[in-house]
Amino acid sequence: MNKFLAALLLSSILFLQCKTDNAPKTDTLADLEASLAAEPSPANANNVVKEINKLIANEESKTAKAALISKGLKVSKEHKLNSKTASFLTMAMRTKDVAVDKKESILELANLMTANRRDKTANILFQAFADLYPEDTRSAAFAEKVKAMTGGDVHAYLLKTAENIFENPDEYGINRKSSSEYVNACEAYALAYDDEKAPEYLYKAAEIARSLRTFPKTLSLYDWIIDSYPTYEKTPTALFLKGFVIENELKNEDLARETYERFLADYPKHDLADDVTFLLDNLGKSNEEILELIEKNKKQNEAAQ
Repeated sequence: MNKFLAALLLSSILFLQCKTDNAPKTDTLADLEASLAAEPSPANANNVVKEINKLIANEESKTAKAALISKGLKVSKEHKLNSKTASFLTMAMRTKDVAVDKKESILELANLMTANRRDKTANILFQAFADLYPEDTRSAAFAEKVKAMTGGDVHAYLLKTAENIFENPDEYGINRKSSSEYVNACEAYALAYDDEKAPEYLYKAAEIARSLRTFPKTLSLYDWIIDSYPTYEKTPTALFLKGFVIENELKNEDLARETYERFLADYPKHDLADDVTFLLDNLGKSNEEILELIEKNKKQNEAAQ
């Protein structure tokens, strides 16, 4: 081997090793749990649930993810982290891989939403409890409690909430507070009722979340539709839009490619298949390059005619 090349390789290896040795060590979940056991403070509890959320985001195994959700729910409840409890309870009800009592979970989540001042979401959940469990002795009180707000009709209430999106709009043409309330209310409906209307509300919520540019929420809603409602007529469109958001907003070409390829594998004859193929073939190209290609193809088609 050339002495210069050998020296260069050796220096590179030593440099990388030095970087690795000096890299800050990340706390593992076990370490954080040990710290929490030694000192059960809100700060340590928050560190544990933050790490759990990080692990959930990267976990592909449904069984392992369910175990993490259960652990996060337990820790957040024990340490009275209301917003975190609501988050983990929502995940548990949504995935259906965690053993929770749906009836009691709806009621618990409704109370948590009230405590967190998310009244519209709480109203949907209280109404759902009354609608789904009329035989429960608590239902009459809940129905009376929210009747003044919902009118006893959850669909009319959601429609009214949707109309508020366009009152006092910002520069993007929507009211951000009302839009967020609508997204959360739609999620609450899908969690509680889980009927044929649920995916439609989730799809509408995803579109509003996309307008708000809250892209993690947007993708989460699309995934909810894709995973839980495979026969819903707009599920292919949700998968297409997921890829489009990943490509154009998150700028993640690898994940966009994976999403587009999944679309073509699952829906090869869908009306959007040609569009997905075009996007896949031109992944990574600038808008100018794509427009130039479209113009070129247009001229070629005109010439062929």
